[in-house]
Amino acid sequence: MFEKFIDRIIEKQVQNNMLKQDDVNIYRYGYILVYEVFLNIILAFVIGMVFNSLGIVLFFLYIYIPLRSFCGGWHADKIWKCTIVSNFVLILAALCVKYFTKQINILILLLLFLIFAINIICIAPVETKEKRICKEEKKVYRRKIYVIIIMHGIIITILTIFHIKNYIFVIPYAYIILVVFLFFEKMKGTMSEKLCSKK
Repeated sequence: MFEKFIDRIIEKQVQNNMLKQDDVNIYRYGYILVYEVFLNIILAFVIGMVFNSLGIVLFFLYIYIPLRSFCGGWHADKIWKCTIVSNFVLILAALCVKYFTKQINILILLLLFLIFAINIICIAPVETKEKRICKEEKKVYRRKIYVIIIMHGIIITILTIFHIKNYIFVIPYAYIILVVFLFFEKMKGTMSEKLCSKK
């Protein structure tokens, strides 16, 4: 329903010469992204309050969103799919922190952070059909990804010094989720290329 509303807005912008036809897909992607972010932030607050984990949920978003925006990766083709997946990830984070964090050694969490940080550095950024990335953009994105990972490294070091285990868990968890989305999009892209080459 909201996608149809966005399409109407874009159609009017094209008719009024406010938007070029070539830019329609980019603007559509942008509008949907803004809506998704706004909707998911509201739902994140609700999830945080319901599971009594608002701090954990907000910290996850603080770690995940900036990195995700430069890394790219799989993105749902429908808003409702994105909402379900995003909120499942948040609920899973809240439940894992509540029931499993005490059983996991901090050294394992630090090792997971290191392994998945290397994965992200090797794979990202990953472009999608909706969001193509030129060579120059890839260089800029990579630099920003490195800076964010270094910042996360500093944060996880501080959390480890103060033995704040619940929040330490959130960082490798966010990285694991991100790597799954990156691999999924990579596989999707590879399969599409194979299908195109067969044609």
